[in-house]
Amino acid sequence: MDMNAIIAQVVAGILIILLGIFIYRHFPLRADGKTMILGALFIILSLIVSMFTVRIPLFGIDSLRIGFTQVMLVVGGSLIAPGWAFIMGIVYDLLGLLVNPTSFPFLGFTLGNILVCVIPSLWYHSSKTKKLTDHNMMMAVDISLVILCILSILFIVVNDEVNINSSAVPFELWMKFTAGFICVAVSSILILVLHFIKNKMPQANLHELTNWMMVVLLIEVCIQFGCTPIWLQVMYGIPWAASLFVRIVKACVMIPLNVLIGYNILKVVRRIKA
Repeated sequence: MDMNAIIAQVVAGILIILLGIFIYRHFPLRADGKTMILGALFIILSLIVSMFTVRIPLFGIDSLRIGFTQVMLVVGGSLIAPGWAFIMGIVYDLLGLLVNPTSFPFLGFTLGNILVCVIPSLWYHSSKTKKLTDHNMMMAVDISLVILCILSILFIVVNDEVNINSSAVPFELWMKFTAGFICVAVSSILILVLHFIKNKMPQANLHELTNWMMVVLLIEVCIQFGCTPIWLQVMYGIPWAASLFVRIVKACVMIPLNVLIGYNILKVVRRIKA
């Protein structure tokens, strides 16, 4: 393990501790048998679904995963309190290491698994006290996707070369135009698909759907576009900008699927709980 990886381990460990302090200071843990069972159920479902995840080699490493493990964790986190969601993320990470062992555990990925569970829990908890209109939430989704697209294009314009496996690969003008066009196209398609889903949804379920859309987008931005590419660059030298570009294309497919699948699972579980 090189020095950058060691520093990343320490930083991730500190962030996990600080997040834990924040969670348990503001959301004290309360013993709840139903919550424990619900959290355990979604951990088991996530582990089962993870066995069917497709791993795609990116620059020689199986660093891009396509599957529905994350959506199971997000649904589970949405249904339980933040304190239990924090524990759920840690337990899933530990069990995941046993089911799919790696050379050594990396706390950056542990932090990612915790955030996948905690972010939806915090969102739904705060939405009970801070009411956001459906229009404002959809506008926030659209603005976030546009900003993400602009940032991606800026990275493409600024970088004249990409370092892959310690070798500088020139980023030629035609490649920049192609990459920029793909970013704009997939972002536009994603916005149109999300609005199509929203318009087809009955008015009675619209608020729940827009809440779920916000959660899915937050997870995608924070984890898939933020944390994971950074950890992959630290651990394996995969360029952050190149990894981000591939993930934006992947998001065009996965975000609508996660919205549809996760929303229906969430609706069924809440109906059973009621």
